[in-house]
Amino acid sequence: MAKVEITDLSGNKLISIGEMAKKSGVSASAIRGYEVLGLLRNTGVQVIRQGKIRYYNPRDSWKIAQIKASRMTKRDEKLVRQNSYNVYH
Repeated sequence: MAKVEITDLSGNKLISIGEMAKKSGVSASAIRGYEVLGLLRNTGVQVIRQGKIRYYNPRDSWKIAQIKASRMTKRDEKLVRQNSYNVYH
């Protein structure tokens, strides 16, 4: 069976969530979580659903990677604050 190419309304080739995970360096489950939290919509990442399968524009991979970096930075800052509090109090 031939592989079907999925495109958006502008004719841009879309990739599956698995391919996006590889391209962005972010796990598929994290990408799903970002969607649930509304983070993808806020950054303009377009999610196309066909049944239960999600498709993405490969050009958005950097946005997804940036969400991960931003969230890690915030988490790291919180840990530093907690550890500083524990050390000095």
